[in-house]
Amino acid sequence: MMYVVGSGPSGIACAYTLLKAGYKVTLLDVGFTLKDESQSLVNRYRKDRDTAELIKDIHLLRKKHRQQSDVQPAKTLFGSDFPYKGIDDTFVENDDKAVIRSSLAKGGFSTVWGANVSCIIPKEMLGWPITFNELKPYYTLLEEIIDIASPKGEMSEIFPVNIGYPPSFPLGKQGNDLYESLKPYKDDLADDGLYFGRAKLAVGSKYSLDNKGCSPCGLCMHGCPNNAIFNSAFLLTQLQKDDNFTYLPGKLVTRFSEDNGEVEIHIKDIHSSDESILKGCRLFLACGVINTTCIVARSLNLTDHEFIIKDSQKYVFPLLRWHRSRGCVKEKEHTADQIYMEIDNPSVSPNIVHLQYYGYNDLMLEPLRQRLGSITELVPKLFSGFFERLMICFVYFHSDDSGAMSLKVHEYKPGTKGMGEIKGQINPKSDAIMKSILRLLKKHRHALGGIPLGLGVQTLLPGDSQHIGSTLPMSQSPNAYQTDLLGRPSGCERVHIVDSSVLPSIPATPLTLTVMANACRIADSVDKQTMEGPNV
Repeated sequence: MMYVVGSGPSGIACAYTLLKAGYKVTLLDVGFTLKDESQSLVNRYRKDRDTAELIKDIHLLRKKHRQQSDVQPAKTLFGSDFPYKGIDDTFVENDDKAVIRSSLAKGGFSTVWGANVSCIIPKEMLGWPITFNELKPYYTLLEEIIDIASPKGEMSEIFPVNIGYPPSFPLGKQGNDLYESLKPYKDDLADDGLYFGRAKLAVGSKYSLDNKGCSPCGLCMHGCPNNAIFNSAFLLTQLQKDDNFTYLPGKLVTRFSEDNGEVEIHIKDIHSSDESILKGCRLFLACGVINTTCIVARSLNLTDHEFIIKDSQKYVFPLLRWHRSRGCVKEKEHTADQIYMEIDNPSVSPNIVHLQYYGYNDLMLEPLRQRLGSITELVPKLFSGFFERLMICFVYFHSDDSGAMSLKVHEYKPGTKGMGEIKGQINPKSDAIMKSILRLLKKHRHALGGIPLGLGVQTLLPGDSQHIGSTLPMSQSPNAYQTDLLGRPSGCERVHIVDSSVLPSIPATPLTLTVMANACRIADSVDKQTMEGPNV
């Protein structure tokens, strides 16, 4: 029996690859699910399609559960905060220089992610013990389980492979206007190392209701009522139809050991608190960086070590365009990321910088909503001329240009609460890079059809991007705090880490698809090397 821990994207990709090879797989998961109050809102919407009423009710739930923010609001799934729900056993303390979010949800953070995907750019893999060509076939494999909406051939100057298929849904008005503004300046932008294209999104019909895919409704930032945005929980439901697959929710893995050619997995039932041991052929950890690292440290007596969590530094700034995108505030459009822009310019950074441009969505009003309450909904109507010019850009750095965090894991003792503590580390050069980016974008203001507002820049703390990893990086010659090319910690033969903990660095480009591809690579490599054969 192969055991996989965690139902997020990397865990589900690993399980799929093992099942495809003919193995029996059991997936262990805490597996929190959508709350009834939010599910009832979705069920009602699927009948009446009243978007305005649904958004109103979502914000009432956000307020009830204190999910509102005067900075960057945390995304919820139809107002439910279950993706962020923790338990005492997994609590990690952090200081005021770091933001920590981990998920015990069924589907992990794919329940509330932005659906942004891409392959990694080879330049971002400098120092890795594997090559892009070793990952390449697994990006293709992932198209079997995840829809990727990506115009063919676009941004081929920077992305080495084309994945996915042309989107079946249109850009929003602001996204389309920005795209059309950029196109005549494509060569000028490329001369300065700026490459743009339509955002690559994990959106399609594979798991959607009635196979309809995206039916633009303006709800992307709250969840897709049509199930068109990929959620690994959707694939988990399909895998449960396979006789070789077993799903065990409510199980928290605390540690492991290897003995006599088997892996012993120590688990705790989150409802009864009963502890037990499972034995299997191999164990694949995909619990998210913090949980995975804590399990490994407690299992291998590494609690005296300070693990470094690498981060993709995130900034947010407003782009004020000169011309209005009339009607974008009131029309139902897809409100996920609209435009990608990659910067490969050594005067900015020796590393890639990734930008995502968003049009109007109601979460932009979150700071006002806290102060003005229900009358906030009048603001976009009264000031439509402003909001029809305003776009928001998310900026992501390579981990070499970013802050980081340190993690100290507490020794495991039955009955004790909490796993460890985290401290943030600010990188002083990050702000300088951001200023260089703003200067470069202002130079190309005619292409953008507007100006980035430097006064509106928000600097997020390490961890807030949720693009983190590298605590147990792969190495050709691993030491005690690294893993081999199959994600195996030092001294382990049958335990593999398949989430972003094993990436040697964190790219600026979207992380999820690369982590999934590496999980597939490890699972496939294990299948090719294992002596046990299928149906174990």
